[in-house]
Amino acid sequence: MLPGEPGAFVYDALHHSLCRLDEADPVELADACAEIQAIVPDARGALVLLAGYGARTDSAYVHGKSLLWRDAGCLLAVLQLVAVWLGLGVCPIGALGGRVVGALRATSEVVPAGLLVVGEPGG
Repeated sequence: MLPGEPGAFVYDALHHSLCRLDEADPVELADACAEIQAIVPDARGALVLLAGYGARTDSAYVHGKSLLWRDAGCLLAVLQLVAVWLGLGVCPIGALGGRVVGALRATSEVVPAGLLVVGEPGG
């Protein structure tokens, strides 16, 4: 979710772009974001949710969801390193993002795997 922009966006890896998610429930999304804002009240930036398709991972691996969460942890670390290198503020949030996934009206296959805020550096 981008600051000042209603709704949510999904990253399209094929076109290297963001696409608006029209299915998102704006009221539920605002409530979920308010809960996250309470965790990091001074954060000024985009809220990034990492999620994956747990059923797909489970179909190929034993305990596939744990692989999804480990991959998300690695991605969180890389995003933090790059954000700091770019002079941005970054804060991983100690929550997976289940309420956000619910607000996005995602299928039950979507497994939340982490949240972080990237944006203006704190002072």
